[in-house]
Amino acid sequence: FFPDMDDVSLTIQTLSNAFDTLVDTSVLAKESVPNLKHDSLRRPPWKVIHEITLALIEGSPAGKVLTDEEKIKDKTFTKQDKLRYLIKLFELISLVTSERCDIFCVPAKVIAGQQVPSTLYFLRALVKLMRQPSDKINEAVVSVLREGEVKIYQRAVRVRGTVTRMADAGSH
Repeated sequence: FFPDMDDVSLTIQTLSNAFDTLVDTSVLAKESVPNLKHDSLRRPPWKVIHEITLALIEGSPAGKVLTDEEKIKDKTFTKQDKLRYLIKLFELISLVTSERCDIFCVPAKVIAGQQVPSTLYFLRALVKLMRQPSDKINEAVVSVLREGEVKIYQRAVRVRGTVTRMADAGSH
């Protein structure tokens, strides 16, 4: 039922391939590619997550879901800023790719480094998002911005609770 999420090497390879493609197609400058170290992805800090996500969505329709302030590389984020950022990206990924980051990833735990497998899953799903047609991403961006992160978050919490109860009932 749950995807295989705990694979640092697979995540590094997936991200490396995605960045190579972005550089080869002149979408991303070589010096903008984040350094993907095995150690930094074992328990990725917010700065690494932010750097990777910005590099991936730079210049793509997916970037429209973020505010200009959220796109500043060295910005100091509050916990609420980080939550809003991830909630919007999780929902965008879920709408476009059907990879359910909104269910399998708890934003607060990703930020705290407590859900490394789901963080890795999110980063691989973000690469999958970037491979989707622009029109599909644009439609999802409009939907995410229209609904707003508060409603998205509340819905995700309800769905995660339901999935957890179903999993618990199935194990008894």
